[in-house]
Amino acid sequence: LLDTREPMAGVLRRLDGRLATVVLTGPRRGLRSTARAALADYVMKVPSMGDSIVEGTIASWEKKVGDTVAADEVVATIETDKVSVEVRSEVAGAIAEVFAPVDATVQVGQELLR
Repeated sequence: LLDTREPMAGVLRRLDGRLATVVLTGPRRGLRSTARAALADYVMKVPSMGDSIVEGTIASWEKKVGDTVAADEVVATIETDKVSVEVRSEVAGAIAEVFAPVDATVQVGQELLR
């Protein structure tokens, strides 16, 4: 838990196999923008969608650039000939950029959004 009454507080998260420290400063009203800035360089990649599936098509974006998202919130839907996958945000933050428009074909492991 993060005590927002402290002048400085830190959060330690494991992101994509690496350890990253995010320092948030109070008061509470300043936390959201600081967290957004700290996570702005985190890049989400197209997740694995099954053993033999190597690509899919962006069916829809549920969030757009500038929207804030919570960890585990659906941000996009990718369809293949076998499955439809809801892509969930791995971290909380704001979407700074999307790398593929709707109807684009994306490969597993390709950069999806930042």
